[in-house]
Parts: sequence; structure tokens; C-alpha cells
Amino acid sequence: MLTTSITAASVNTFKTQLLSASWQEGVCRSFGFLSLWSSRQINTPPVRRQPRCREAYGHTWKDGYSWMEGRGRAFDKHLDQENKYARQYLQQWKKLLACLRKELETKEQSQLATFPERWGKFSYCTEQSKARPLPTYIRTDLEGQEQVILDVNQIQANSAFVSIGQVKLSADQQTIAYTVDKDGSEAFEARLQSTEGPVNELDTLADVSSIEWAGSSALVYTQPDAQGRPFRVMKHRLGEPQEKDVCVLQEDNEDCFLALAMTDSAYVTINSNSKTASEVHLLSCADPNQPLKLVQPRTAGLEYFVSHSQGQLYILTNANGAANYQLMTAPLHTPCSIHWRSLVPERPSTAVEDLEVYASRAVLYERHQGRPAVSVLNLLGQASKVAESEQQAADVFQDSPAAWTSEQQQTAHVLVQVHNPLPTLQHQQHELEEEKQQQQQQQQQRLQHEENQQAVLQQQQQQPGATTAEHAQPAQQPQLTTLSFPSWALSIQPVAAAGGRTVAQT
Repeated sequence: MLTTSITAASVNTFKTQLLSASWQEGVCRSFGFLSLWSSRQINTPPVRRQPRCREAYGHTWKDGYSWMEGRGRAFDKHLDQENKYARQYLQQWKKLLACLRKELETKEQSQLATFPERWGKFSYCTEQSKARPLPTYIRTDLEGQEQVILDVNQIQANSAFVSIGQVKLSADQQTIAYTVDKDGSEAFEARLQSTEGPVNELDTLADVSSIEWAGSSALVYTQPDAQGRPFRVMKHRLGEPQEKDVCVLQEDNEDCFLALAMTDSAYVTINSNSKTASEVHLLSCADPNQPLKLVQPRTAGLEYFVSHSQGQLYILTNANGAANYQLMTAPLHTPCSIHWRSLVPERPSTAVEDLEVYASRAVLYERHQGRPAVSVLNLLGQASKVAESEQQAADVFQDSPAAWTSEQQQTAHVLVQVHNPLPTLQHQQHELEEEKQQQQQQQQQRLQHEENQQAVLQQQQQQPGATTAEHAQPAQQPQLTTLSFPSWALSIQPVAAAGGRTVAQT
């Protein structure tokens, strides 16, 4: 990476534009040092000019700084001089910067914590404080006992630089895997350690881009090529040396990048994406040694992203010219595109940006006429819940409480936070009118539903000899409920997905 330097020109521009003479004088008197313009003279480093003629698009000009293009010793020497000048100049601001830093610290919250993510018998979150400014990953059991499973502050204590990439939990929650950059080069390694008892580092994997668990004892990870492109997926068995890792898939097409994602507890998706086409393979978590299952071979212009739930694939795709994307579904045993059927067709004024599939709900994150919106699809064919206000919106994303007690139907919260950054009165009135119209439409839909129920009951009473099965209504198709909120009032944070293993991060 190129070194960032504060040049003499930028410093002088900052001094001229930001500071007026009267302000300078007041600041200098307050902090007890000489005026900025009367302080000891600091000479700006000279810049050597070597004019060179250039020509492009029929124009010719002289470039005096073309010698900087190739870097080299002369450029590095000049860069050192610029950095030295910047350090000397900023010494005059030392007391002022310390004062500003102290004032900013008084405005910071003493402790930050993420929203708890429940998974089985544990709830997970991260915490940060002034004493421990880097994230600490904590889990709490049903009895309220807390346990630190990963402390980034301890990792940094043994290194001058630490950057954590991903943090993943195994299916049995007994092993945590995370990627770490130790020197700022953006070259990551993966570390695996036990969550039971004291910190016990199990394995270390070098040259890693991304990671995902396939069960409790197998970890799959991508590796970069010489250009940093994730091109290969490896499978690692817990407790074995990295030399024994097996190559699962290698992508030699330099236009494509490999990425890993967890659908539910059943499959890991291996996505090979270019700018215009996709190809997705499924890796079984129950038996990672099984061959990969190809969903749809790469087709020019076809992009698709796959999620899985209850033996069905849910596919977000631009198939059939759906520029705004549509949601389609296919059986797991016949996943190719000829078996795809539309579940949520493309809508002209709505662009689908992301998809989350839960035990009995699918959540589409969208832009409806340019504004953020969420559509909730009930996969069980029951009537969807309707939120009449932002405060009730979270109920739409939650299954029944019984789903939380079953490990086979784990769902998680999607937190809806409401912010009020004081919009204009005209904007507020417009939003209130739209909300009123939505409430009227919902009221009309409820009345229509009640009338339909009354008609069915009257028909059953007129034919008393008919069996219940004869008059049973056909199973309803999955219904879509769209919640469109004001852009100034809605902030959606997905905390977890069914079977998800990503620990909440700040």
C-alpha cells in the first residue's frame, strides 16, 4: 500500500482556509504558544521539476513531475522530507490536539454493546469500553453466567497491530474460528480455539481469505492467489495439520471470485461470482466429504444467490431479465434453472438487495421507489402478520415462541431501531399521510377477510351433510407483507439467521 503523506501544499491550504487571523491569535493566547504565523520558520521541502513532454488525444503538454510515477529512491527521499515537514509543523498544534481529544473522550459512551444474539442455550454479544477499547466476545447461558470466548484486547497485547476479519462458531458451539491480520498487510490467518474452559488455541491456518464451518469438526476456507483473488476452497479437519487439508474447489477463471456463505445448518454455499454471472455449489454440513452439488452452471448474464430451508432452495436472481431481481424456489434434488418457479416476481418499482431465510419466514431487504423497505414472506402459507406501526414491526420477523424451544426450527430477531433526526415539517406531513393511507388499506383488507369468512360459514350451514374436508379451504400460497417506512425513521439490523454461526460484531 502507498504511504499517505501530508504535503506542504495541503498544510498551507489548511492553514489559509481554516484559520482566520483573529482565531489564530485567540487560540495561541489561550494555549500559551507563539502565533502560528510568527512561529519559527519551517521551510517546505523543495520539489524537483523535470519537464517532460506528453501527448494524448491530440494534446501536448509538459509534465514536470513525471519522475514520481516510478517511485524509486528519489521519490522515497522526497516523501520522507514531506513527512518530516508535516511532523514539525503539527508540533505547534500538540496542546490543542490534546485538548480536543480530551473533550471528545468526555462525549463518548463509557461502554458499547451489541444486541444479544440467541443461539440454543447461549446468547452472544460483543462489548467495548474505555479500558478495553477493542471488541470482547461474550456469551451468556440461561442462568445468566457470562463467559468471554474471545478478547481482541489480549490478542493485541502481544502484537503492535491486530485487525479481526471474521468470527465464526462451530455447530456445537465448542470451537470458535476467527481470521486476523497481524501487520496491516491485509494478509489473514485463521485461528481456531476452544470455547470450553481457558483459552486453548487448537489450530492455525495461514493464507486465508474467508472461513465457514461445515458442521462441528470441519472448517472450509478460501485462499487468495498472487493477485489477492480468492480462487481456491480448502477443507480443514479440526486437530489436523494444514498440510493435510483437501482442495474442495478451485476457480481458474481470473474474472471470478470465490466466496463462502452459510445457508442454514445443512449447507455451505460456495459462490463463484463475476461481474455478470454466478455459479453456486452446495457443500453438505452433515457429511463434508460428499461431492459438491452444483445448483446451476454459469450462464452469461445470469446472476443468482442461494439460500436453503426445509429441503427447498430459495434463489434471488435476475433470471428472465429481472433487472430488479426476483425470488424463485426449486427442490433441493433438482436445483437447475429449468425447475425454478417464481415465488415473488419482479416488481417494477422495487429492487431487492438481499435475502434472509428463516425457519418459516423469508425476509427481503428492498428499495421501494428508492426508499428502504422490508418484505416478509410466510413460507408456511399462513396469513402474514401486519405491522401497524414501526414499534410493532419487529413482531413480523419473529416466529411463534415455540420455535425458540426447538433446535430444528431456530429463528432469530431482526432488530428494528427507530431514529428521529428531526426531519422537516413538510416531510413529516407527507410521511403521516402515507402511513394513514396504508392503515386504511389494511383496514379494508381485514374487513374483506371477515366477509369471506362469514360467506364460508353460511355455505357450510346451508349444506349440513357435507364433511369438514369437503369444505376445507385450499392451502393458501405464501403471502408477502411489505413494510415501507420513512427513510429517516428506519434502520434495520439483521442480528442472526436460522442456523447462523456469525457472532454479532460492532
